[in-house]
Amino acid sequence: MSKQIALTGATGFVGSRVLEALLASGMNVRALCRDPSRLDERRGLTIVAGDLGPECDLEAFVEGCDAVVHIAGLIKARNRKEFDEVNIEGTRRLAAATLAVAPNACFQLMSSLAARAPEISDYAASKRGAEEILMSCGLKDWHILRPPAVYGPGDKATLDLFRQIDRGRCPIPGRGEGRFSLIFVDDLAAAVCGLIDENPMPAVHELHDGQEGGYAWNDLVGVAANVTGRAVKPFRLSYGLMMTLATLVQFWANLLGRTAFISPGKVREFCHEDWVARENLLEEFLAWRPSVRAEEGFATALAWYKAHKWI
Repeated sequence: MSKQIALTGATGFVGSRVLEALLASGMNVRALCRDPSRLDERRGLTIVAGDLGPECDLEAFVEGCDAVVHIAGLIKARNRKEFDEVNIEGTRRLAAATLAVAPNACFQLMSSLAARAPEISDYAASKRGAEEILMSCGLKDWHILRPPAVYGPGDKATLDLFRQIDRGRCPIPGRGEGRFSLIFVDDLAAAVCGLIDENPMPAVHELHDGQEGGYAWNDLVGVAANVTGRAVKPFRLSYGLMMTLATLVQFWANLLGRTAFISPGKVREFCHEDWVARENLLEEFLAWRPSVRAEEGFATALAWYKAHKWI
């Protein structure tokens, strides 16, 4: 019998690829969606209208499920309260509903490598808070994934980077001395499926694309040059300039009641010098292995952006 999966965040960049991977593996998916029109009906998919707010019947959503895959969350918000309401309290409500009606289900939380440094930003703190909620809620079967920077076809968050690369430039934030891991979105989706299939002991897992020690910014410049077939010129974005811009943008966004596209917290995330995945690596616990390194992944993403006229 096919497993029944309750999925949140199915219309987002990562969630949409996870949805496709789950359906392709023969699982039945019940997807919670604020706007059901954003999902196409198909075999194996049940669309449930709603969100993670207190008015939604989350117990009905998860009842009878073998696994809950929680991907929905905010990556930008006006303040810490907004982050916490969705990322922490939403996780609390969903975990409580699962404990009440599906206590044997495996609960999988899509966190972020940023949760390793919660002092850096409100986003990072909210992701760490969500992890702590899950670990202490009473569920006996849970997993937390901490991916590094995720990229791939259809991602709007890295679109500006690919636009610059296509123009023969590569921005380098801060001192440019940091190292970071990457993961292609389809590898991340495969990891989610692997966790459901193999279900190891509960743990917080980091994962990457197989590049031990991660990448330096100069490595990214080299990847960009190989992908585009021409020289790519790095240009430095000073921490002070980025922080000044982010502070001004945040100030005006607050005055207008909008969400800023850049914030001081996000600048600190960009300039942090250690985003290398190395702790409790998922590949040490599963048969899953990443298959797409940066050069192949960047070529695939850039080709998609061009084919869809995003670039």
